[in-house]
Amino acid sequence: MKARTYLILLGILVISIALFYSTPSVSVLYGSHKLYNLTGAGNDVDCTSCHPQVAQELSQSAFHTTLTCEDCHRNPYMKSVALDNGTVVTKGSYAHAAYKPRCLDCHSQTSITKADGTVVTVPKADAFGDPGYGGDRSAHKKFVVDSLNYNIFEGENEACISCHTDYKVKFEFIRPLYATFTINSSWYVSSVTYGPNNTTVVMKPGSGAKHKFKPLTDIKCEDCHPDIWAAAVPGHVTDWNVVHGNGMYGWISNVHYSDWNDAKNGAINITDFCKSCHVPNTNYLVSSLRNEVTHAAWRLSCYDCHINTCSQCHSYTKHYGNAFDNLNTAPFFIRGDTCTSCKENNLPDPTISPVTFKSYFEPNTTKLLQ
Repeated sequence: MKARTYLILLGILVISIALFYSTPSVSVLYGSHKLYNLTGAGNDVDCTSCHPQVAQELSQSAFHTTLTCEDCHRNPYMKSVALDNGTVVTKGSYAHAAYKPRCLDCHSQTSITKADGTVVTVPKADAFGDPGYGGDRSAHKKFVVDSLNYNIFEGENEACISCHTDYKVKFEFIRPLYATFTINSSWYVSSVTYGPNNTTVVMKPGSGAKHKFKPLTDIKCEDCHPDIWAAAVPGHVTDWNVVHGNGMYGWISNVHYSDWNDAKNGAINITDFCKSCHVPNTNYLVSSLRNEVTHAAWRLSCYDCHINTCSQCHSYTKHYGNAFDNLNTAPFFIRGDTCTSCKENNLPDPTISPVTFKSYFEPNTTKLLQ
């Protein structure tokens, strides 16, 4: 009798466990044989039933709010997807239900055809929408090119999403800790060596919303480059106070106020300060650069603006002959450091004796005379 009771209890336990673990399967399978009729016009499947978060992000987005899911992810004018128009069934050579688009699928053009056949104009990405991503003076070109190898998102999208959406990104900037170089009596740079790599980790703030596209005015340089700003504060802002006025605001208003389009109202924030150099009025660049097309920010050195003279900033000079032309042949990575290293060490004269500097990189700003 006792054994029989145990068997009954064991049976009840087994049945209870079976029912408990079978419930999710039953729930998942419910309605699974009720198939969508795909022969109607447009998309017959509600994308947002599985992706409500994406719909929520787009409702708060500055751009793409008028596009449908199909315009980006099921556009037969872009890529071949599975399609049933009631007469012909297309398998879809590129993707089945939806594909991951490249931002440049659209933004390398000035117009596109939407999924419903409507032709609309789109803003073409300056430089990055050109073959080869344009010239080499775009500050973020390497990021775009390297994104092709990251395999996180499609194509170059890592670079686009990092700036243009509210996505949260962890950056690891790897630079040499310092460089040493010598300026000889002919004003050429030689004996360039680099120190060990230094890694700076930056967390770009964001909600993680990949489909929440930001207004261009909300893109802040310091979100991704606080290390460069840390270097600029004791460099461009504090040390140059004596020459350029009251810190960040004085430097912009006194030096570039009337010359540079984006600083014409003075620097009111960190991004304005950055743009005063990196989004210049091209009329003040060396002539060979004036027709260059860049995206968002320029990659520049001091000599791209301050050409053959120091008189734009200084009432005196210790430069002779072809000094600027010769210094401008230095490796681009340290070209600006040849200028700042001299300035921060009381302008030593290499025509008397060759001068060797040890120049640290962001976020350090130390420039040592060796």
